[in-house]
Amino acid sequence: MKAALLTSAVAWVTFVCIPAGRTETKEEFIKSHQESHDEIVRTLTLMHGGFIAYMRDHGGSWPQFVPEDDEISVDAFVEFWIDALDDYGVPREVWTHTKATGFSYMPALFEETPLNAFNWGTQPWVVTQGLHRGVTYMLLPDGRVAIMPFDDDLFPKGDDPDRREVEPAPVPRELRRFQKGAKASQVPASLASNSASRASMRRMVVR
Repeated sequence: MKAALLTSAVAWVTFVCIPAGRTETKEEFIKSHQESHDEIVRTLTLMHGGFIAYMRDHGGSWPQFVPEDDEISVDAFVEFWIDALDDYGVPREVWTHTKATGFSYMPALFEETPLNAFNWGTQPWVVTQGLHRGVTYMLLPDGRVAIMPFDDDLFPKGDDPDRREVEPAPVPRELRRFQKGAKASQVPASLASNSASRASMRRMVVR
């Protein structure tokens, strides 16, 4: 069975494709999905701490998913992220929402350059998938959780999402020692990731 094509721009693709026309407010949505909302926010907050701790122990670099070839199994991709954060307070069970049956949180890809994950303040680190029709939760670099389309005003507007000018996110104190080796890229790292990662995400096949 073939899985949907997944690109390194997954975070951008996820929210620009959200259907328009919702009439309820953010507060109304949260109230009607309070239990699920609380779980998602709790999990994304936990993941933020996990990623910070991971980068602290890896020279400021984001986890690097580098498969052996262009075709990989979805299971391998999922296991990579589970293993990456397992030692940093993010247990396997939280990756699947209690009301879901599969991987519920999709991390972005970033270059190995130290602190590259902070170069764009509104480039999501993790987005939810398949939890609420027309609504996507996003973990931002500063730890905030945005809910699209309700928080649309947080994101820069422009015809070309690859070239949007976005202010960098603040770097946590514990990671600032890596700033000397950091180098900003011209486009979001999830869109300009290393060639191995980019190739791997063009074709994902369930085996």
